[in-house]
Amino acid sequence: MAVWWRDQNWLKSLGPYKVLPIFFLIGAGIELFMIKGTVFGTNFCKFILGVSRARELVSIHVSDQVALRKEAERRAERKLTEDIHIKQLREELGHRIKEKKGSKT
Repeated sequence: MAVWWRDQNWLKSLGPYKVLPIFFLIGAGIELFMIKGTVFGTNFCKFILGVSRARELVSIHVSDQVALRKEAERRAERKLTEDIHIKQLREELGHRIKEKKGSKT
């Protein structure tokens, strides 16, 4: 009686995918090492948790900078529109003064 793993027919039936079981085993080994193994006192799970926290802090900092920049842009635009409005009022006032001076003479 032949044992299934020694029989070459099941390997031939996989065709070009006959190496897939090897890669599945390698992937399982890598995943097991990432969970259980430690390098320099930390494992992959702790490292990824630290990286995600760092990304979160950076995104908060960047979003704060974006908010500050947008607020500065709003203030500059508001000041510009106020300056334009003041200039228009001065021109209108100047025209009224000229009209009053012209009507007096």
